[in-house]
Amino acid sequence: MKKILLSAVAVLTAMSVNAQETGYVDTDGLGLSSDAIEVTAGTTLASSDNVTMKLAYTENIKTSSLYGSSDAAQGIMIGGVQYELPTGITGSANPQTVGITTAPTTGMVIQFDVKKDGYLYVFGKMSSNKAYYVWEGTAETQPGLVGYDFKMRPASEIGGSTVIYYTLPGDDEYGYYTVDLDPELVYSDGSSLRWPEVIWTKDQSSAVKVNGLGVISFPVYAEAGTYLVHAQGSKITTDGFVFSETALGDVTFVESDPSGISNVTVNNAEDANAPYYNLQGQRVNKDAKGILIQNGKKFINK
Repeated sequence: MKKILLSAVAVLTAMSVNAQETGYVDTDGLGLSSDAIEVTAGTTLASSDNVTMKLAYTENIKTSSLYGSSDAAQGIMIGGVQYELPTGITGSANPQTVGITTAPTTGMVIQFDVKKDGYLYVFGKMSSNKAYYVWEGTAETQPGLVGYDFKMRPASEIGGSTVIYYTLPGDDEYGYYTVDLDPELVYSDGSSLRWPEVIWTKDQSSAVKVNGLGVISFPVYAEAGTYLVHAQGSKITTDGFVFSETALGDVTFVESDPSGISNVTVNNAEDANAPYYNLQGQRVNKDAKGILIQNGKKFINK
C-alpha cells in the first residue's frame, strides 16, 4: 500500500495555546430538506479556518437529526464543553467495495481537508452494527486506514454499560491500522472491521443493532491533507466537526434529561484503555517515558 508520509515532527505541541474550531453543516445554505437532492462531489458542507468538510462523491443528500426525543442522549460534551447538534445530513447510497485496505469510491463518504496538524472530532448518529472507517488520503492515492477513538451512547444498554467505546489502534510511525496491531478488530475473513457492538461485547453473534449519538476522533496532519470518514453498510449521518490543535479530553453525553450527564470516561477501565500520545502528537505505548498525554491531560511518566 502506498503510504502518505507524515512530518517527522508533527506540530502538536501540547504546551501551546489551543486553537479550537467548530464547523456545522449549513443545511439551509445548501438548500437541503427532508427530500433528498443530488449534491455534487467536492461540495463544501462546513468549514473553519483550518478544516473544510466536503462531500467526497456525488450523492443524494437529505437532512436528518442526530437524535430523537426518546434517545438516551441528546447532547455531546468534549473536555467539559457542550457542543450544539443542529440538524445534520445523511446520504442515499452505502459506500461500496470497502475493505481494510480498500477505500470506497462511491456512496456517502465525508471528506476533510486540513491545513494544520491537530485532532478532529466528528459528530454523528452512529449504529452499533455498522463498522466505521477513517482514511488518510483519497481513493485515488491508495489511502491508509487510520486509527481512531470511537464513543457512542446507544439508545439501550449493551454489555451492561451505557456506552460503547474502543480504540482502533494506529502504528507509532504513521498512525495507520494494520491487522497485526489487533486482529480481533477485523472479521475472521480479514475483509472488514467488526461492528462496534461485536468489539464491545466480544460476542461474534451480537445483534443488538441500536443507534445513538457518537463521536469519532483522530489526529490529522497538514502534510497528509485529506481524510475520508464513512460507515460501512450504512449512510453516515453527521452535522459537523470540532478541530483542535491539542486533544480536548473526555467525551461525555448529555442525557435526554438536561440535568443528567452520562460519562463515557469516568470508569477506570476506559481511562486505562484511552490512547497515549507524546508531545509530537504521536500515539505511544503507555510505558513510554517522558511527558505523555491521555484524555487531553499531560503527565510525566518516569
